[in-house]
Amino acid sequence: KQIEQKRVYFNDRVYAEQGIRIQEGPFGISSRAALELEKYAETHGKGGAFHHAVEEAYWRYGQDISQQEVLAGLMTQAGLPSADVNSILADTQYAQAVDADVWQAQQYGLQGVPAVVVQNKYLISGAQPYPVFQQVMAKVLSEQAEG
Repeated sequence: KQIEQKRVYFNDRVYAEQGIRIQEGPFGISSRAALELEKYAETHGKGGAFHHAVEEAYWRYGQDISQQEVLAGLMTQAGLPSADVNSILADTQYAQAVDADVWQAQQYGLQGVPAVVVQNKYLISGAQPYPVFQQVMAKVLSEQAEG
């Protein structure tokens, strides 16, 4: 009950501050298959498009992104070639790539999301306001200009 109350508060706050209605998908599902399929999408130059499709499906349309039929539709939406989700997930190279990402996150000391690492140097942890990202990017650009 407490989690649901916090979700409602968060959703109302995002709408009030950003004008975005959130209708997140089911709580407690596994996103592992979506992560592995994103690695597949990256090999086809569609990683960003697939990631965006998954995020929208879950956060804006309340879809269960653990379901293979949902993921298959998102692959098509992202412009990926038609493929069998089961056969892609059976290929261990994508699971290994996700495991490598998890290992890297652990090396940074991360245990949750959201977390963004910029230039392998700056960590933005937790849900931060846009000005925090602007500040980090300004620092990175300044460092690059200094050479």
